Amino acid sequence: GNKRKRKVARVVDHKTRRSMSMPGFAQRRTSRLQLLLYKYLFDTLVAGDDFPDMIFFEYLGLNASAELSGDVAEGLKSMVPTGNNEDGVVTLRTAMKWVKNAFQLCPKSDNTLEVRYEHQESVTM
Repeated sequence: GNKRKRKVARVVDHKTRRSMSMPGFAQRRTSRLQLLLYKYLFDTLVAGDDFPDMIFFEYLGLNASAELSGDVAEGLKSMVPTGNNEDGVVTLRTAMKWVKNAFQLCPKSDNTLEVRYEHQESVTM
């Protein structure tokens, strides 16, 4: 049979360091926790599960109905299919709707989480 390999996404966090040494245990543990949260957010958005965007906006003190500035709005409009913006106004609420829809087109993530540490100047590690 013709078995197609299923595409998956991998959640990777790139950390830059000023020194050539690896971070200590506490910092590595914090980075792993941060990566788990990224994976949870990614998986939630890909699955189309309810993301509490209004709570998110409220927590950050953002007005979901505020119109986004010209360059930001135009950039977002250029990335979504025509017809998804009935009145031409781009708010945080409409932008979040577009982002959530776009994530649903992504493949599911695998369970491999990776933190990469890179030296700022030489980009090695």
